[in-house]
Amino acid sequence: MIDDFDLGTPTTVSGIYALESYEPGPSVGFMGLLHGNETAGKGLWDLIRRVGKPKRGSLYLIVGHPDAHWHELGPVRSIEHDINRLFHDTTRPQDRLTSPDHARCLDLMGFFDQLDILIDIHSTSAPTEPFVVMPGKSCSHFHLATDLPITQLFGLHRFLPATATNWMVDKGRTGITIEVGKHDDPEGRRIAAEMGELILKSLGMIDPASEEFKRSQPYMQRSIAILGRVETGSPRFAFTQCRGNFNQLEPNELIAIDDKKKHYAPNLENLVICMPTSIEVLREHDGIPAYYLGVDLRPILDVSILGAQSQPG
Repeated sequence: MIDDFDLGTPTTVSGIYALESYEPGPSVGFMGLLHGNETAGKGLWDLIRRVGKPKRGSLYLIVGHPDAHWHELGPVRSIEHDINRLFHDTTRPQDRLTSPDHARCLDLMGFFDQLDILIDIHSTSAPTEPFVVMPGKSCSHFHLATDLPITQLFGLHRFLPATATNWMVDKGRTGITIEVGKHDDPEGRRIAAEMGELILKSLGMIDPASEEFKRSQPYMQRSIAILGRVETGSPRFAFTQCRGNFNQLEPNELIAIDDKKKHYAPNLENLVICMPTSIEVLREHDGIPAYYLGVDLRPILDVSILGAQSQPG
């Protein structure tokens, strides 16, 4: 039941609860369940049960898409349309009757006007290490995201338009998406709580991190610039080997084969493959497999830093 999330004062928008300190500070939205089957976002509520109200500013707990989570068939990603592809100016009040997804999106867009920062928690259909997607070029979300001990992706927003966090950044505010692992991985809920705690700590909204959410092992932390999306030529497609998220690629390496061509990696160093052939990608591209290519910036940055340090004074 939605009462499980009622940890603050109900707002005028269903499924959104406020915890206000009445001290000056940022207005922050923590959102989970925008895709109703991605339950790791409940970790944000686990966190608030432990830390309580913020010391400054306002915190809003947002149940992204209640109708999708409490669907009669069980939790579903969305109902008729992917809600996290509807956050754009062409979604208008007259679209409210188009689908429950449009109606909820309009409610959320109206509420987001009062937020300075939106943190949107998601999970993936395939196993992955946690990562954060940073839309646009906002310095505010860059610094907020790089405070997190997980991999950062730059540029993915160009290929995933009209997301909730893109909407925030397009309006001149801060929004980041955190993917905390595979849908059914029980660690995802704990990771969501840990990331939320680190963000509130970095904003000065809660006391230093408690031991409850300390990570049991270090995460991979890399900075990956997305170069582009590769849409394969046919549903008859196969990777040449099992490809996981962020797997390293060699220059000119054969990645996959379909009935029209062979897919080779570009002739570049530090390449990685991102989100190879997931359920979500198949749905978005009419059943045609797709994947993303990125370049790991960390080796480049490390070399630059070392080179700068070795220069004579």
